[in-house]
Amino acid sequence: MPTTHNLDWWKDTYNTISANVPAAQSVSEVRSHQSATFADTTRIPQPHARLNVSAHHAQQLSDTPGGKLVCAYAAHRAAWTETHGRDRSTRLWKATAAIAVFTALLAIVTATAGGSNAVLLISATVAVVSAFATWPTARWSLAGKRDAFYTCLARAVDTAGEEAAHDYINRSGFQHRTIVHNLEKGIPATPKRVYKAVENAAEKTKAAA
Repeated sequence: MPTTHNLDWWKDTYNTISANVPAAQSVSEVRSHQSATFADTTRIPQPHARLNVSAHHAQQLSDTPGGKLVCAYAAHRAAWTETHGRDRSTRLWKATAAIAVFTALLAIVTATAGGSNAVLLISATVAVVSAFATWPTARWSLAGKRDAFYTCLARAVDTAGEEAAHDYINRSGFQHRTIVHNLEKGIPATPKRVYKAVENAAEKTKAAA
């Protein structure tokens, strides 16, 4: 299990992934490899949210020490999720989408067959509400939005330094989980907001020293 100052452990984790996962592989293949590499899920810290990094994006981030740290951390999250269950937000938007489609079809059939106006009204209302509920949850489940978040985070941790970055990722889990949960709710994790969180972690590190 990594400790607060065990930076070598995180670097080795990243290097293991980057050495064995070609950039051409698909995200699903990368997740499969990560699960096989990190079968011992007891080593995975804070399994609260699904963070996916494609092999291609991991390669783009690999030029920076902060990027390596983020990729290693995200790989553990992906491995934990693969072993223990799917992302709740993904299940949610798929469920609301299915409800929207079903009720929309029900409304169409009811209207075509000249059925009850009450059934038509209820099914149409449920379809519209479900459709509106699907969009905000689905758009923040897309890999592109996650990759944008990692890029912001990588830049922030590079600015603050590796020690602060590790503290931010491993010990100051509350700040990180807050940002991830905001993403799930549709609140953008802007670079300014991420930088501020890292600065706070850096201040804690200095105070502890």
